[in-house]
Parts: sequence; C-alpha cells; structure tokens
Amino acid sequence: MATAVEIAPKPNHPAMKSNTTPNKSDQTERLRAAIAHSLPPAYNFEVEKTITRLNQERARAVCLQFPEGLLVWGEAIAALLEEFTETVQRVVVLGDVTYGACCVDDIKAVHLGCDFLVHYAHSCLVPIDAVNIKCLYVFVEIYLNPRRLARTIKDIILLATIQFSKCVHQACRELVEEFGSGVFIPQCEPLTAGETLGCTSPVFPAGCRTCVFVADGRFHVESAMIQNPETRFYRYDPFTRRLVLEEYDHSLLFRLRNGVLRRVERAHTFVLILSSLGRQGSVGLVEHARVQVRKYRPTATVLTVMLAELVPSTLGALLQNFDDPGRVCFVNVGCPRLALDWGHEFTQAPFITTYEMQQVLATSVYAINTHPMDYFSAKGGDWSNYGRDGNRNGSIGHTSDKAAMRERLRQKWLQRKQQIAQNCRSQNLQPGNQPG
Repeated sequence: MATAVEIAPKPNHPAMKSNTTPNKSDQTERLRAAIAHSLPPAYNFEVEKTITRLNQERARAVCLQFPEGLLVWGEAIAALLEEFTETVQRVVVLGDVTYGACCVDDIKAVHLGCDFLVHYAHSCLVPIDAVNIKCLYVFVEIYLNPRRLARTIKDIILLATIQFSKCVHQACRELVEEFGSGVFIPQCEPLTAGETLGCTSPVFPAGCRTCVFVADGRFHVESAMIQNPETRFYRYDPFTRRLVLEEYDHSLLFRLRNGVLRRVERAHTFVLILSSLGRQGSVGLVEHARVQVRKYRPTATVLTVMLAELVPSTLGALLQNFDDPGRVCFVNVGCPRLALDWGHEFTQAPFITTYEMQQVLATSVYAINTHPMDYFSAKGGDWSNYGRDGNRNGSIGHTSDKAAMRERLRQKWLQRKQQIAQNCRSQNLQPGNQPG
C-alpha cells in the first residue's frame, strides 16, 4: 500500500511571515546552525543546495524520497525546507519502500500534487529529463577518513556504494602515492567509477583477484560477487571500521536456479511481471520478452502483469487464476535479484529473470552456470533494462528535446574528432600534437 506523510507547515513558515527580507548572511548562519542541530555531522544531505534549487524553481509542493535507512531524517529535512525556502508550502515524505536508484517515484510525486521531487542516497540512474517532474538527486555523501581506509588495503580493486564513492577515489590516490600501481577502480557505465548497484556491477579485468568493497551491508557486494566469481572480496564497514572477508556460494546459487529452470520446459503460459516500482521496470524489455517467447514457443500464451511490490504470496495469489498452474512460468521484468535471492523458495511455479528466460528458450538447455549483473548497464545484453538499442521505454518512448540536443552535440563532437584525425594524418602528426 502506498504511504506518504505530509509535514504540516509551522506557524512561522516563510510564506506566512511578513515581507521583511532577512540579511542573507544571517539567514545562512541560521540555516547552518539548524542543520548542525537537526542532522548527523557525517552525513551530507546537501540542504543548502536543495534550498537554492527550490528557490530557483519557485517550488511550492516538494516530495522527498528516502531509502529506509535515511527515512528517520525525513521530518527534520522537511522542516528545514519549509523554514528556509521562499515559496515551499507543502512537503510530503514518501513512506514506500525504496530499494535503489531504480525506484525514483516521479509518478507518485505528481499524483500527490507535488511540483518537485528530491530523491536521496542514490545516483542519477534515471536521467532528470526522463522523469515527469522537476527532480534533484542528493547522493548523501557519508564522510569517511580516506587515510584510515588507505592504510587498511593495497593492491586491490576498490568498489563502493554511492555514499562512499568520493572517499574511495581519495583512498585510491593515496594508495597509489604510497605503494605505486596496483590499485584499480572499475566502471560500469552509466554508473560512476567504483559505483555498484544490487543488479549492476563492473566486470573486473583478468588477473584482478582481490576487491575491497566499502559498504555497511552485503546486498551490493553480492552483486559484484555474482558478476566476478573468481575474485576474493573483502568488505570494509565504515561504521565499525572493520575489514571482513565476504564469501558467496556460487555453486549453490546455480544449483538452486537450475532446479527452477528445469521446470520451465513444461511451461505453456508465460506471465511477464513488469515492475511499476519507480523506474525499475522497462516497457522495452517487456516487449522484447514477448517477442522472444513467441519466437521460441509460438503456441504459448504470454500475459503481462504490473506490480509495484513482489513477494511469494503475491505470486501464489496470481497463480490461483490459472486453470493449469503447473504449466505457468513467471518472468520478472524488474530487479533480477528477487528471482536470484528467493525465487527458488517459491515452489508452486518457476520464477525466473529475463536473462534466464532468454537463455533457456534460445538454447533449450535448462541450466546456467553464470548470471551477468548488467541490468542497468549501458552495455547490457538484450535481457537488460536498456537492451542493445538503449530504448528502455519501448513503443511508448519519446525523445526529449534535451536528449535530441545531446545527440546533436555528440554528432558534432564525433565530426570534429574525425576532422582532427584526418588533419593529423595529412600532416603526419599525432592527434594530441596538432598545431594550435
């Protein structure tokens, strides 16, 4: 059930005050004092930046979206925004589950009558020109002493969740200065270097056998572990300041998944479950999956169901609507970790990922020994959120003016690059040494 809390405006809200404009420096000092009093010092919620942006946009109704671990600070931030902005009259804090950057809920923000959305603690996975409301992403950087981290590790790959990305890069520079080469931060575009999602992780170069992952939990670490089974992983917990060895039983994962996949051979009805949680689902991927089923199982029935929250009991309730439940297969067009983490526990029907569906239908081999973590990768396979054509919205998609402008600029840049290369060849110069 959707939940949201509207923070009631205080009697001294700026919209209710007189027209007297306070001194700007005094206002800034009051704001910083209020932030120091209301919020933890190690967390950067970018309140000043948010207030500046809200004032620029003349926002009146603001929706705040937090992951569960930061929701406790929602009321304090809402109060700060109401107190120190010029035009904001309503602040709504979403209480729905927010797993990651894929869950940015612009649709619900609009439904609640808001004209601005602030999404906390995740990177800009869904571009701001692809949402239906003015939007600001706040990463919520958490301060961590990079020297302490650098002294702990060397000769490894570094990864982190977005909160610790800046620290990881600083630690990498210190490690290189102190120990020379041997420290590497990989990147899986469109994520920033070193960033990992629960469904999207970089593939490590050959020979990189050790990784230190900065995070306070295992979920994101497991994504990188599934993607890189030959690598030894250590997790540095910034709160306990401990470095621990993390292990993942890959053989158990694929033994459980292959037990599920063997039951797909009998399936005659494929139910594509399109996640409506934020922007986790992909219409383009649903349409591609329908084509794949009809190609390899032309007599099968294909249905599409939209769900915001998916748990085993929901699948069980859906299954009761079919006359022959033993021949139903659920395909999750959403976070693949749902199927990988608990799909084997739902024993009434196979519950599989889009990658698994494509592999078993195309090969008629009902087993896998790998599963890519590339669901939001710009270079993901046909089973990923963007697919090879990069169009996650499928037939309902549109190209925004901003997107078209970026494409024109990219084409101009490519033409310029080709012209420089041509000039260099004609003058026998290297591209970086052409005259002025």
